[in-house]
Amino acid sequence: MIDFDLSPEEALPVMQEYNRRCKPPWSDSELLRKLNEADQFDSPRGRLRRGNDDVSNFAATVEPLAGAEFHGYVPDFAHAGGLDVLGHVNSSFFTNALAGAKYYFVWRLQRSDAHVPDVWIRQCVWGGNWPKNWRARLYRQFRKAPPTARPMRCTLGRDLCPLSGTSVLHQHFDDIGINKWGVLEGFRAPLDEVSLTLGSDDDFDEEDLEGLCDMDDELPSRRFLWRDRKNAEIYQQSRKDQLIVVAYCPALLFGGSKHIAWSEAQQRLLQGIVYELTRPSSRESREHVITDALVNEAGARDDLVRCPLLDRQQRYVVFGGNGSRPGRGYQIVGRTSKGWLHRAGVRHSIPKGSPTRFDAIKNFLDDLDVLSTDLDLTVVGYHSTRNEWKDLPELRSCLRRGFGRDWLDECVIRIYAPEDWRLRWRYFFSKRLGFRWIPESASDKGPFMKAEQETTADIGAADVKQWLREIGWTQKDLADAIGCSLKRVVRHLSGERTTTGFYDDVSVIMSELNET
Repeated sequence: MIDFDLSPEEALPVMQEYNRRCKPPWSDSELLRKLNEADQFDSPRGRLRRGNDDVSNFAATVEPLAGAEFHGYVPDFAHAGGLDVLGHVNSSFFTNALAGAKYYFVWRLQRSDAHVPDVWIRQCVWGGNWPKNWRARLYRQFRKAPPTARPMRCTLGRDLCPLSGTSVLHQHFDDIGINKWGVLEGFRAPLDEVSLTLGSDDDFDEEDLEGLCDMDDELPSRRFLWRDRKNAEIYQQSRKDQLIVVAYCPALLFGGSKHIAWSEAQQRLLQGIVYELTRPSSRESREHVITDALVNEAGARDDLVRCPLLDRQQRYVVFGGNGSRPGRGYQIVGRTSKGWLHRAGVRHSIPKGSPTRFDAIKNFLDDLDVLSTDLDLTVVGYHSTRNEWKDLPELRSCLRRGFGRDWLDECVIRIYAPEDWRLRWRYFFSKRLGFRWIPESASDKGPFMKAEQETTADIGAADVKQWLREIGWTQKDLADAIGCSLKRVVRHLSGERTTTGFYDDVSVIMSELNET
């Protein structure tokens, strides 16, 4: 409520939705009492509300994209199996679009019998420029027999197919067995024993969408109960042991596409980099922002030094870890072989003197060069003893001589990106794949639609709230009448969203009720 700057009355419908999952649930009066108590805290409000400053600044520097429409949406983050994303247990989803999509949809829909739309696979394989006979080629490529039914609008429900209820004509890839349950073995439950229900696509959020697994054809369909209290201890231990990690979704889905052309090692490295995104504290989801090029010194104290390789006019985030020395980066190999190579999926130790040590370091720096070019990363090597800084070309040149190799062994590597890195990276994926925009959520129209999104309707949030009070409706009633999620209603009535489409829908409902 405080982070999104909602009043107790505005936050109550949202809490009622989550309250359904509580056992036993709270009463409405108790929920409202708690919200009123929270409203009394004198603290900054609206910390997590999304502003448009970074969007407008970025959109002003690049050209709007011309391409195909992307069906569906891809959130920034998802929980994933740590051994799959960062290790080498399961690599099929890095190179096989069908396996990757199945992996993604089982996570997104939280059930093993999730259907994979062939239109989605088309987007992953060919981007926005697909051949005319794409469907036949797709089924031949994955050695699947084409379905006998013609493509049609899906009515399975959003808990089985993410494109269900949309106007997109499609068919499904079914029975995709990868024969692995992975870490989610401890979270599974038979479908008929699950009481957890999910709403429309708009209801999915970064914290709601948790769960990843593979499907085994010989086992019955399963749902995965991440939020069940009895699984909380298993979940926390899995996070601590890095059996469950936070993965960057666009790279997980599209990194292996021919339009992106990243190797498996580069994809794993990027996932390892994003996993080390530095935050102000372990309890906050926002990133630590660097201004005036002032970064943490290498020691344990919080002393700041100015990095000469950063632009003082630019605001940065740092992928430098969140442990006892957050933001200070890691050595490439490390004294215990737990440096950047380990975080990029190299799980075996590489002792000093090993003939493969500097081959591995060279490959690491080469992969960093590819990613930094594509994603506008600033790679910095810092040697605290010598108080020396080197950029990526200088780091690569250190491999040529013995003194330089010693410098590489002793320095720490820090990776910086502009503060609006999520937007920039999404623009990169959209441009490379040939889409106008790959949305993060159902309401995301891209950075170039801001002017069109701003409402010019005759009614506003205050008018709608007054009308709801007059007819005795709740925000949930309005959401049901429109056919959208409660979250969409709350966002618009709280002022976080001001799209004309929402108020047009409300106007239609108001007219229909007036006629009756």
